[in-house]
Amino acid sequence: MQVLLKRGVCGLAAVLLTASVASAVTEDLSIEQDADLLPGRTEITVTVNVQCTLDENATLTVYVFQPHGRLLNIGIGSHSFVCGGGLETFPVQVFAVPGFTFQPGPASAIVRSATGAGASVDATRDAGAKIKLK
Repeated sequence: MQVLLKRGVCGLAAVLLTASVASAVTEDLSIEQDADLLPGRTEITVTVNVQCTLDENATLTVYVFQPHGRLLNIGIGSHSFVCGGGLETFPVQVFAVPGFTFQPGPASAIVRSATGAGASVDATRDAGAKIKLK
């Protein structure tokens, strides 16, 4: 009985030790309210604040949606980096879907942080915000 108990405790300890370091985590994620609308109106610079596990590979993917009349302008952009462990700020270039242009004014943005190496994603986190294109 004591042998089984010791094996169980050792097994649990091994699981807990590996669980604490198994995956990267995005601890904080937000989008700044003002975004720069570049000449030509097909590109926006959105500023994202993120904090994630030190030395983990991460990718920020930003989606911007802006209604304009009967149309919905959509933009997508991404930025890859290695997490520094503290709160970091990155400008993400968001490009309008071909054939669409953005207008100065309000829009909605969603950002997804994905941490992990290569095609292997350990964890994701999403945040959204109303932004103003200037």
